[in-house]
Amino acid sequence: MRYMEGGAYLMSNWTVRFFHWLARAQLATSTISVAVIAVWLPFSIQTEPAIRLAGLGLQLLGIVAAALGIRDTRRMFNKPSFLQLLRSWATSWPRFKPKVQYASGSATLTSSGYASATVWQSAPPYATLEQRIDALEANLKSVEGRLRSSESAISKNKRTFTSKLQQETQERGTQFTELHRKMEATSTDGLRLATAGVFWLAVGLVLSTASPELLALS
Repeated sequence: MRYMEGGAYLMSNWTVRFFHWLARAQLATSTISVAVIAVWLPFSIQTEPAIRLAGLGLQLLGIVAAALGIRDTRRMFNKPSFLQLLRSWATSWPRFKPKVQYASGSATLTSSGYASATVWQSAPPYATLEQRIDALEANLKSVEGRLRSSESAISKNKRTFTSKLQQETQERGTQFTELHRKMEATSTDGLRLATAGVFWLAVGLVLSTASPELLALS
């Protein structure tokens, strides 16, 4: 009894994995299934017009599928359609008298800068020792203030540069991810659908052009 239950469990598990395996190739199995049905039906009727009509149907289906695949790829990369290109070409019809266009513009000049001034105290020629020490202390304080101001400006510029660099890195990463997604979607959706259309078109051409020979073989 346990062996039977174990075998049933393995069988059901294999069935689930088998259908998951088929689902991964859903477009391929659908493409082949449609072609097999389109070939089997007219041969079951055993008439040449039926084979030709089946071939014509596959050709039309292939053309539609290929057109849809190309359309999806075009939309993914924001490219104009054939009608849009035709309309753009038609509207660019050269006039006998070219229309004069006037251009106007404006310019703005802006400037920004940073300036600092330092007052350097010097002792008079006949200054006392205390006066010279006071002037030296004042100059040292001025130098210390300039150093602190320079350090603050450098730290601020460093933070600004780091923030801009991080923002640029994030934007580049987002653009790369979006481009990768578009390329992956194109390779998995539009191109596969166009490939299925080409396959149907090829089978349809064979059925339409070689219907007498195929009927004789059957």
